[in-house]
Amino acid sequence: MTLDNNKRVQETGCSALAVLEEIAGDLLIPYLGPILQTLGNAFVKYQHKNLLILYDALGTLADAVGPGLDNPQVVDLFMPRLIEKWEMLPDDDSGIFPLFECISSVAVAMGAGFVPYAPAVWSRCLRIISTSLHQFQIFQQNPEQVPEPDKDFIVVSQDLLSGITQGLCGNVAPLISSGEPSILNILTVCLKHPYSEVRQSACALLGDFAINAFPQIKPCVNEYMQHCVPLIQPSVHEEVSIAISNNATWAAGEIALKMGKLQIVLLKGEMQMWVQPLLERLIPILHSRCKQTLKENAAITIGRLSIANAAIIAPLVDQFARDWCETLGRIRDNLEKESAFQGFCQLIVANPNGLVRDLAYFCDAVVQWGRISPELNETFRRVLTMYATGMGDQWPATVQGFPISIRQRLKERYDL
Repeated sequence: MTLDNNKRVQETGCSALAVLEEIAGDLLIPYLGPILQTLGNAFVKYQHKNLLILYDALGTLADAVGPGLDNPQVVDLFMPRLIEKWEMLPDDDSGIFPLFECISSVAVAMGAGFVPYAPAVWSRCLRIISTSLHQFQIFQQNPEQVPEPDKDFIVVSQDLLSGITQGLCGNVAPLISSGEPSILNILTVCLKHPYSEVRQSACALLGDFAINAFPQIKPCVNEYMQHCVPLIQPSVHEEVSIAISNNATWAAGEIALKMGKLQIVLLKGEMQMWVQPLLERLIPILHSRCKQTLKENAAITIGRLSIANAAIIAPLVDQFARDWCETLGRIRDNLEKESAFQGFCQLIVANPNGLVRDLAYFCDAVVQWGRISPELNETFRRVLTMYATGMGDQWPATVQGFPISIRQRLKERYDL
């Protein structure tokens, strides 16, 4: 069906394949050869409308199989055709939007296998963003005479840079350092751009840079934080504003984690100037009824800030401990959550009395962990033993007031 000569049959077949990809996931890896052979041939037959569906099917496949796509034999089945389409479309053609989204998914899935294609794609993204920013500057100077530029050219290009960064990981550093125009300067402009969608994608790109290329962005961190922190808003209701706040909170947390590690090693408090401005925004988010993902990112960022700034944050722990524990207690166990709990434990070691009122919520969050690292498990053991020892005769009575499920798990895991 996918390679049928009838356009409607092509559309139906390709759409059905995309649905199958979402359901089957990485079970499709053994069949990538024939699937990608078919999709590669479809690039020759499909016209504009069905090309959009084809891009979606290829991007969905990349999302589904992930690193399974990093195989030169299967890459050769589709990548030359994809690059051919990439080269055919001019920079100002909106047809690049779905193509860029597709390539972003492919770059993430291929990982280091995307390295040969990255410089050309990266350079074109920078060119499109730079041109669009210049067009917007001209529009602002004369809005009655100049048509308003399409912001989506900036957004999709930033999103593609994010995809390349996630795929290449540390291999992206040379592109950030040597690209022209400089992405470091472009990112500053995009973080303060009037269009909210541009700021949203800029925050996501900043977070990806913090994870994968922090040494390259470190000289600009204070400038980035100056624009990023005000985007974290406790009381937002519009979808776009929530997304900006969410991305800005996440990016700040990634920066806090990297800066915290440097702070411990170098004994420099470069992140300290941002602790208070961040807490003024993050603590109200924990108390609000905003989207759960925003609350989770706020809690994670507070925890990560605490890794190297516990002495500053610890006096405030009683203001947010319960909401913090309830927010992160039942989310999926992962490295983000672990780093946040390590930071939170430093807070309560610095101010044990600040948690006494909400100790049950902390213990509940602790025992919810299923896949826990030995390091974090030992941290929990030390913290709980600190309370058991410090409370003395009051400890048994305190624990007796916990729900039985918490008491049982504390006994099984920590013999407390």
